[in-house]
Amino acid sequence: MATIQINDQYRLRSDSRQWIFEKITNSKNDKGEVIYTPLKFYTSLGTAVKAAHGYFLRVSDAEDVTDLIYESNRILYELKKVFTPYAGTK
Repeated sequence: MATIQINDQYRLRSDSRQWIFEKITNSKNDKGEVIYTPLKFYTSLGTAVKAAHGYFLRVSDAEDVTDLIYESNRILYELKKVFTPYAGTK
C-alpha cells in the first residue's frame, strides 16, 4: 500500500483496488498510531488528487471569486509540492 501525506491533516492511501482520501482524527489506536477516517474512495490517483483540490477549495474561507482564484492557486501549489519529485532523484 502507498501512503501520500498531503499535509498534517490529510493523506491519500491505496490498497489493491482504490485510492482513499483520508482525514486525521484526534484518536489513536491501541498501538499508539494516529487514526485516519476515510472521506472518499477513488479508482485512480489523478481523480483522487483532483477531488482533494476540490475538497480543499470547498472548505476554504473564500468569500468571493477573487478569493476562490487565490485559494485555488494556493492549493494547487501545495499539491504540486507533494507530487513533484525532487531534482536529481530517480
